[in-house]
Amino acid sequence: RVRLQLAGAVIVADERRIEQIMSNLLDNAIRFTPAGAQALISTSRDGDDVLIEVQNDGEPIPQDELPYLFDRFHQVDEARSDHHAGLGLAIVRELVQAHGGHVRAESSEESGTVFTVRLPANAPLSDGTAPEEDER
Repeated sequence: RVRLQLAGAVIVADERRIEQIMSNLLDNAIRFTPAGAQALISTSRDGDDVLIEVQNDGEPIPQDELPYLFDRFHQVDEARSDHHAGLGLAIVRELVQAHGGHVRAESSEESGTVFTVRLPANAPLSDGTAPEEDER
């Protein structure tokens, strides 16, 4: 089950890249959330930044693995990899950084695993250009 707690925080960013960030984080949350448990997506505002959190109640990630989660091809547990290449979180980090933001992960037995993306509300791309505007 996926639960949403959205605070109406708005960012100006590359919509396709934000979708890719969210898709990768949500895919991980769903894969590592046991049946009957839930994943939570929440947004909030912190000054000029928007926080996006993706939390799951699955087995916690060992503390000694946390510094390497965003490295290319890193797998916490090969047996749980489901034949994934280990690129999803590396892509998340690169896309978040390209928008002038940061991503981090915390994990514990009590609170599960939480990925927090911090993005400036008006996020320029790393090349200094503004994101494409949707002309709907």
